Parts: sequence; C-alpha cells; structure tokens
Amino acid sequence: MGLRVAIWLRSDGAAPLLGRVVSNDEFERPDPILNHVLQAGCSFIATGSPPGLEYCVSGSISSQGLNDEEIPLVKPPNEKRVLILGDSFVEARQVPRRDNFCSLLERRLSEAAGGPVRVINAGVSSYSQILEYLFYKNQLAQYGADLVIMVFFANDVFDNLRYAKDAVTDEDGVMVAVPPLAAVPWFNFQRSGVQMEDQQRWEYEDQLRFANVTTMPWPASHSYLGSILVTQYRSYSLHRRFPQPPKNDEFFILEDNPELAFFQNMGWDLTYQYIKLLRDECAGNGAQLMITTAPIASQVYGQTSYDHFFFNGKCTQADQRELQKISTNLGLKFADTLTPLKQAGTGLYYPRDGHWTKKGHQVVADALFPQVRDLLLPKN
Repeated sequence: MGLRVAIWLRSDGAAPLLGRVVSNDEFERPDPILNHVLQAGCSFIATGSPPGLEYCVSGSISSQGLNDEEIPLVKPPNEKRVLILGDSFVEARQVPRRDNFCSLLERRLSEAAGGPVRVINAGVSSYSQILEYLFYKNQLAQYGADLVIMVFFANDVFDNLRYAKDAVTDEDGVMVAVPPLAAVPWFNFQRSGVQMEDQQRWEYEDQLRFANVTTMPWPASHSYLGSILVTQYRSYSLHRRFPQPPKNDEFFILEDNPELAFFQNMGWDLTYQYIKLLRDECAGNGAQLMITTAPIASQVYGQTSYDHFFFNGKCTQADQRELQKISTNLGLKFADTLTPLKQAGTGLYYPRDGHWTKKGHQVVADALFPQVRDLLLPKN
C-alpha cells in the first residue's frame, strides 16, 4: 500500500490510488481499414514498465477515438483548427492531457489569435504515414482543419514497409486498407556476422510482447509491488533464453550501413508516396500540410544506454535530412524540433520509456508555436 501511495503522490489523479495497476480497458481495438484504432470511451491508467516507475497517468479516450476532448463536427465560423497526426509521441499517454504539446500549442495559439484555436490530437500509437493518410482521408477530414501537421518518428519507414506487406490496394496500387492480422511479422534485415534465424526472432518478439504489463496476471495487475516482481522475473527469463537479443530493426533508416541502403531507399520511396497523397488529400479539403519530427533520444543526447539494441555504431540524422528534401520537393513547410531539443538540456525523455516528459512536450510546443502561428494566423 505504501508503494501505491507513493506512486499516487507523483501521479495526476486518484485513479492510481484506487484503480488497477494496468488499464481497466484495452487501449486499442482492431480495425478493418486502419489496422488498429484507439478504443472509444476507454478509461485507462497509462504507466511505464515496471508500472509506476517513471510515470502514472489516468485518462480516457473520447467517443471519437482520440486522446482529446470531444470535437464538434461543425466548426464555428470564427474558429481555426490544427490537426496533428502521428504515433505515440503525439498520442502522449505518458503525460496528462493538459501537458501534452497539442494542448500547450492550443492555449498559446488561442491567446495569439485573440479567439478560439482548436488543436486536435489525432495521434495513435504505431501509426505511420500509410495509416495517417488513411485516417485523415476516411475520418479526420470531417473536422475541417485549416492546418495539418504530420509528426514523423524514426520507425515510421519501418512501419510503412511492414504495413504495406498485407495492405489492400486499389487498381492504381494505392493502399485503401491495412487489415489487422493475428501477428504482423516484422521485417528482419540480415547484417554481416552471426544472425538469429527468423523463427528465433519471431519467438523473441513474442516473448518480448508477453513481458508487457498488459498481460499481467491478476495479482500483478492489482499490485504495484507484484507488477514490479513479475516484470523483473520475465525480463530475467527472457535474458536467459536470449542472452544476445537480436537487433531491433525499427530504426534501420538511422543506421549508416551499406547493407541496408537498398531497403532504406525502398522505404523512403514508399514514405514519400504517402506524404504526397496526404498533401493532396489535405489540399482537396482546403488544408495546408506541415511536416515536423519527434526525434529519438539518441539524436538529441548523442547516445543512450540502449543504443546497442538499435544500432551498429551511433545513429545518424538521416531522417531529418530526408524529410527536409521531401518537404522541399512537395512544397511543404518543415519545422525543426531537433535543434531546440538539443539546446534544452536534460529531462526531456523518460529514460526507460523513451517518450517525452512534460518538459519535452513544452520544448516541442515552444518550437512549433511561431511557425504554426505564421501559417495559421493572418499577419497584421
């Protein structure tokens, strides 16, 4: 009970004191078009692994399937709207809703405009440009955004490739649906040297997912101490079975490795195609599109303790350069968040979880504000 009280004192509400350790509902559900979506009406307690170690945030998903307030479908005549697409960095379960960069940006823009500006958080964990394009086209365009911001994360190219494997396409080869599968296989890029066989890699990924807090047995899902003990035991068991875990290829575009060049180019070509489709879809709905990034901690700090799991050597900033080229080619505004984050010091990312802290969200909101203001609000 003492541990629960200590976690509650660091949290944003009473739910961690009174509720379960892990979410009372599933965060997501399968979707035939978008692969997976946030569970509408879900109440949750979001926490790291082990639970309560880094953050503990209670919240809910709106009836529209967003980690945001309810959005009126009819936009008031005097209201400006900004729609932000992205993955878990945008969805931002790791901080209270009032502290994520979408909410911070909304308050600053409304003050600058002297009238209502609504910033809509349309982030969904594990989304990439393929799903963001489909999400906007099929559901989000109805909100009448004046400006759409696509927040790129460095595993998006990897996700685009794996989603494309099982996507449904039209006669022009454009993806119209990414149906859910029981187990979406991950791409495995063979590097020089000793490699795990594919079957071993699938087994490792399955065991890694099993170690996640959402599969906790009843005692561990209701006790912070129990959850810590179970998490540590599962981590120990996984290490014994796989003393040398395989590289996590999600960030392969940041690796300076000639062996990966073919797949990097293929992934960027696919990503370019869907950014272009999103730009055209936005234009057809009277909205501008802007690109920015959620840099990984390694790019901001130079290195982190878990880099060896993702890279051979240090990670590059190849995504920043490539996205600036794409933005130029497509006539889009590119907003740099990497430089402000690098200048902001420490405490921007949770060390274990890897997502932005409240300070990280504040820095990103500050970096985006002047550029969004200039695009959205008419100059006097």
